[in-house]
Amino acid sequence: MPIDLNEVQPDRELIEPGIYGLKIAVKEGHGGKDGWLKLAKNQRSLMLELECKVTAAVTKKGELTPSEHNGKVVRDWITLEFDETDAIHLPAITSDDLERFRTSVRLGRKKLRAIVDSERRSPGKAQAEELRRAQRSQVLRPDRGAPRPG
Repeated sequence: MPIDLNEVQPDRELIEPGIYGLKIAVKEGHGGKDGWLKLAKNQRSLMLELECKVTAAVTKKGELTPSEHNGKVVRDWITLEFDETDAIHLPAITSDDLERFRTSVRLGRKKLRAIVDSERRSPGKAQAEELRRAQRSQVLRPDRGAPRPG
């Protein structure tokens, strides 16, 4: 029996494609060595769960501007580890599945690296670092008006 989904309204609004500023929170998963990863349904992969909240849109000039999507949340699960053992409590895997899981881990780590690197290049990062340097020099150099010890 065919089902026509054209009459069904989506239960959430999609965010249009673009570049956005995000506030990212890592959700505790209770798995992995430090408890931050979440065990996947396949019982072998460990994923990092990210909650990404839109804070702004990024213009073509690289400036942050308010967005109609501010406050919207997008979740992402990034595969970072995979258990290749033949432990009795784990389901058996084929050689094709093994290669697929290894690829998933490789791509997941590459994606996480890209997220970290993009934060380092984000608009305003240079100004924030310059401000931190200026604040440090204020504390370290009493001749610039910082309080003198004792």
